[in-house]
Amino acid sequence: MEADKKQITTSYPRHGVIVDQILMSMFALISVIVILAGLFFAFSGEPFALLMSLFGVFFLTLTSRWYYLPVEFNQTHIVCKYLLWTRLLPIKNITWIHVSTYDLLAWNFKTVEHESILMKVDGVFLKYLSFIHIPKSDGVGEYLLHRIEELRTTSELPDH
Repeated sequence: MEADKKQITTSYPRHGVIVDQILMSMFALISVIVILAGLFFAFSGEPFALLMSLFGVFFLTLTSRWYYLPVEFNQTHIVCKYLLWTRLLPIKNITWIHVSTYDLLAWNFKTVEHESILMKVDGVFLKYLSFIHIPKSDGVGEYLLHRIEELRTTSELPDH
């Protein structure tokens, strides 16, 4: 069974990782440009420039939580990539999880079953986190559901 595995490594096609990294970089760059432009206009006396900077900060935090690329799932952590950084997300901090399965037309015009995982996380900076376009054949959704259920039955997780 999938829950008996000690760790799962996700397999992304190379072009998918490159496209995701380019999207993450573009959103981060646009947000930083909006923040800096807002601060520049704020120092020059524009009344709504500070609001522009706040929108840039909001956009940066909003997009940064959706573009984590999960690389590895083990017994205690999820290893994620965001731009050049690697982040460890403890599984014990996940309080709610929803896994949805769908068919996606792949680059070679074959229909491949994928899954999206939406999680509520107890943490300082992240509240909700989503992993999208994970191949269903990797078994990540089932693994996480079983692992969180194991943690709840051993009273390592609060029951939400």
